[in-house]
Amino acid sequence: MPRKEFILERCKPDLKPLTLEVNLTLKDALDRVLRLPSVASKRYLTNKVDRCVTGLVAQQQCVGPLHTPLADVAVTALSYFDKVGSATAIGEQPIKGLIDPACMARMSVGEALTNLVFACITDLKVRSTLDNSDNLFSADLTLLVSVFFFHGFVFIVHC
Repeated sequence: MPRKEFILERCKPDLKPLTLEVNLTLKDALDRVLRLPSVASKRYLTNKVDRCVTGLVAQQQCVGPLHTPLADVAVTALSYFDKVGSATAIGEQPIKGLIDPACMARMSVGEALTNLVFACITDLKVRSTLDNSDNLFSADLTLLVSVFFFHGFVFIVHC
């Protein structure tokens, strides 16, 4: 079977000034903003699973007596007897990616590292693999999304 080849070309996006609809009400605008994943509550994601079934979870995403999903970092012990473990954090900056994918990648990495501040990190090791959510070779990506993703990916590989 021949090897699949992707040819990606990037063109500078044609950015236009923001124009709001004439009949846009405050209620409609607020509804649109609150639907964004970066603004909306993610409680349904954290409450749908048992987050500490192994007994090795030192810090989960829900904190306090009301189990509010506020924590920016998750900390898991490697065993029941050691004082070492792993910490994970996520950074996401999708709006910046509309203008500059490399900027989005830089800001996402910076946000993830900033979120790790709340874990006692003594030796930072960055995983060299990508998750499925970062899959460069996803078959359902359109060409434009592939090009934008590729430029963000190139930044992360070279940092």
